[in-house]
Amino acid sequence: MKNIRVVNNIVQEIFVPHSGFELADCFTPDVVGMFENAPDNVEQGWIKHADGSFTAPVPPSIPVTDTGADTGAQQ
Repeated sequence: MKNIRVVNNIVQEIFVPHSGFELADCFTPDVVGMFENAPDNVEQGWIKHADGSFTAPVPPSIPVTDTGADTGAQQ
């Protein structure tokens, strides 16, 4: 499991303590309270849904703009 910090339903930060340590060994209680457990496949930037599931963000599409340039070679 990973420890994640979520703000506005977006995973902002991931923290995995070194082997043999717990989150509470690394931070004060107020900081520990900012984190929650998540499956190991969750990454920074993922979206947390109301049902507790996570999905990767969809990359933005890049619109194709017609520049009016003729791409065909004419002789």
